[in-house]
Amino acid sequence: MEYGIILGVALSIGIYLIRPMRPQIQSTIVAPHNYLLVKPEQGFFFPSVDHVRTHINSQILSDSSIRLIVLDCEQMLDMDYTGTTALCALHGSVNKTGRELVFVNFNRPCWELKFEAVGFSSRGKHVFLGKDEFVQFLESRHRPGSCNSEVANLMITLEP
Repeated sequence: MEYGIILGVALSIGIYLIRPMRPQIQSTIVAPHNYLLVKPEQGFFFPSVDHVRTHINSQILSDSSIRLIVLDCEQMLDMDYTGTTALCALHGSVNKTGRELVFVNFNRPCWELKFEAVGFSSRGKHVFLGKDEFVQFLESRHRPGSCNSEVANLMITLEP
């Protein structure tokens, strides 16, 4: 009987520790605009950084037609320094491949400070506060004759 209790406690602790390391991630390719929508289940912390980055990288490597990756931060409650650094690095590596990474529902005021602390300036980057602005961004990208200045005017950037 004691072994059963010990095994049950060990299993519960193991599940409790594994969940933050490997959060569930919903990924779908949205057809009309052909972009990858990624929705992590929880915050972006040290244990989950590698899992999320690997997931996003494998998705974009498997489909070369994806030019836009959208990270929906709606379910993300918080992030630590390592998570913030990893998001900045992911943004840079995605841009080097000729693709864009945009953040939707990136509306926690403390996140701006975290990104500035790691040297990521949101000015001129694709950091959106809500879905409406993202919809406008998508419409401007697929409008014939649209130019980068129109896109820049539709983007909402966080002010320091």
